[in-house]
Formats: sequence, C-alpha cells, structure tokens
Amino acid sequence: MIDADPQPTASTYFPFAKTAPFGLTKLIHDAAVTSDVISHTEIENLDIVISDDPQAKLPDWILHTADGRVRLKYALQDLALEDFYDVVLIDTQGAIGPLQDAAVLAAKFLISPVPPEMLSAREFLRGTVEELYKRLQPMERLGAPMGPIKAVIYKQARTADAKMVSEAIRDEYLRSDGRCL
Repeated sequence: MIDADPQPTASTYFPFAKTAPFGLTKLIHDAAVTSDVISHTEIENLDIVISDDPQAKLPDWILHTADGRVRLKYALQDLALEDFYDVVLIDTQGAIGPLQDAAVLAAKFLISPVPPEMLSAREFLRGTVEELYKRLQPMERLGAPMGPIKAVIYKQARTADAKMVSEAIRDEYLRSDGRCL
C-alpha cells in the first residue's frame, strides 16, 4: 500500500512491525523503491510506504519537476512489483492536484467511491472523470497512459429509490465511452 494522502490515515491505521526511515517523499524524489521506504505492518504480506509530508510540500515539488508526475509510475515499474506483491493500492486524497495526478498515472486502473446520489454521480463523471482525462491525456504521449476508472457505489440504502438511483448511475457510467464503469 502507498499512502499518498497528506492526511496519513492509512499510515496510522495498521500497527507496524518495522517502520522504514523514509516514505513517499523519498520514493518520489528518488524515483526508486528501496527497502528504506517500505514499512512492514504486523499483518503478514501488508507493507506500506507511509505518507511523510505533513507540510504538503510534495505536490509543489511534483508540479515544478519536469518528470514529477511520472516518477511514481516509473519507480513502481522498476521494482517489478508482480515479483513481490499481488496488488499495490495507492490511497489518495479525494481532490485534484499533482500528487493525485502522479498516483493516477502510476495506476493500472482507478477505483473511486461514489454515493448513490444522481448529482454526486454526475459531478463525478462530468467533473472528475472528464476533467481528469482532459488534463492527463497528453501524458499518454510520454509513456504514461491513464487507466480506466471503476466506480464503487457505497452507502446504498436498501430501498427501492436507492436501487433505482444506483441503476441510473450504472447506466450513466456505461454510456461514458467505456472510460468509467
């Protein structure tokens, strides 16, 4: 797991067996995954690259570094993660910014929670998804294509109205050119 959220909830949720001396900042600055950025939790096979940027300086560094947005992608590719991990989950803040862009470009696909409310779903699809694709589309020419986005409907009440709204959200996503399901 990589905690790429300035509010390091994932970094504090699990008890650690061994805490690495560095975390996300060094990972992105050096563009290399090394043992000094991987902390081991007490849960077998769950390792974390902790969020270590309490002053939130990393987004500015990414923004002002020529290859800042693709460093995480190439650091993870160089590691040959499939030899070590079945899945790497990158937890981000639910906002737009250079750090989130770096996580999006490093991911094979994205999962975003969406409440079963039509206005939230439309804003997610038209605002978040469309704007994200527009902003990051040029990165494809630099070898960093954006993967598909998968929406997970959460907080669904067990009512006929909630079911109807969820079905409408699914239909809307299916009409979004296959970019978001």
